[in-house]
Amino acid sequence: MSLKAEISESALSAVDPKQYREGMSRLGAAVSIVTTQGKAGQAGLAATAVTSVTDQPATLIVCINSLSRSGHTIEENEVFAVNVLSADDQYVAEVFGGYTDVPRDKRFDVGEWQIGATGVPVLKTAIATFECRVTGQNIVASHRVLLGEVVAVHLGQKAEPLMYFDRDYRKIEL
Repeated sequence: MSLKAEISESALSAVDPKQYREGMSRLGAAVSIVTTQGKAGQAGLAATAVTSVTDQPATLIVCINSLSRSGHTIEENEVFAVNVLSADDQYVAEVFGGYTDVPRDKRFDVGEWQIGATGVPVLKTAIATFECRVTGQNIVASHRVLLGEVVAVHLGQKAEPLMYFDRDYRKIEL
């Protein structure tokens, strides 16, 4: 049996943004710190909009608000790392998410960092880190969607992941 929905074009754009945001707040997501360093400088931000695209070649996407200074820095540097956080790194997420009084230029003073193969900051306590080079991007409404080919993977200790659900940080016990 074939199902066919007849939806008018106006109905497709009629979703209330507030209701959409509320629904998306119920989609649990892993918390990562996206970092970059290069000719345009050093930057980092907290992100939950990260997902795998394919494993051959290893590729992921990350979505960043177009107004983000860090997003522009990543674009210019052409490299970034996705540092997947454990529950123990919640404060790092709060700092990079702008939820503390730590100034932007002091964010990397929080947490233990090392320089990765691409020259980007890699969080030593991350569950996993994916170093990427930017291979494409697209602007979709308010966000920049970056396509990154993974050039290095660092596996940390298995630990409880830090999740974001219902507008708050959550821990998932293993």
